[in-house]
Amino acid sequence: MIVHVAWQWQEHAQELQVEIMQGARVLDLLALINTMSIPTLSNALEKRAAIGVWGKALNVAEQAKMVLRENDRMELYWPLKADPKLARRQRVNAKKK
Repeated sequence: MIVHVAWQWQEHAQELQVEIMQGARVLDLLALINTMSIPTLSNALEKRAAIGVWGKALNVAEQAKMVLRENDRMELYWPLKADPKLARRQRVNAKKK
């Protein structure tokens, strides 16, 4: 079956189609893509980016249990550089001054 792996690197979104066996779990897909020679993808895996499927972040236990389906989209999420609420508050305060 075909699943999609999506990630972002330096303002460029990338997506890869991967063929994996029926009944594979998220951890199986992670193990498979870890063997591929794609520098930006390897970098994301090394930096322990969060993993999600269709926008829902998964913890390690969920990654081990979740069975992928045809055309699922697994995404790697980078950690936020700043807390969005705090950043907005700082911008508002800076405008006030």
